[in-house]
Amino acid sequence: MLLLAGSTALALVTLTSMWLISRKLAAGWLVAIAAQFAWVPYDIGTRQYGFLLITAVSVPVYVRGWRNFRQRV
Repeated sequence: MLLLAGSTALALVTLTSMWLISRKLAAGWLVAIAAQFAWVPYDIGTRQYGFLLITAVSVPVYVRGWRNFRQRV
């Protein structure tokens, strides 16, 4: 049950970041970055080490997106 609650909560945060980004809000990028760091303990705790690779790739992409967004505003 705890795994379901944890993954659901993290998924909702990730989906929220996507929604914010689609609305062209800078906060979406920051929520996306924070969500990735929140996934790390979950991935380790559930021994889903492959998802750590997704985080390692996603964080630089989200940081770049946030920087590009700030330059346009």
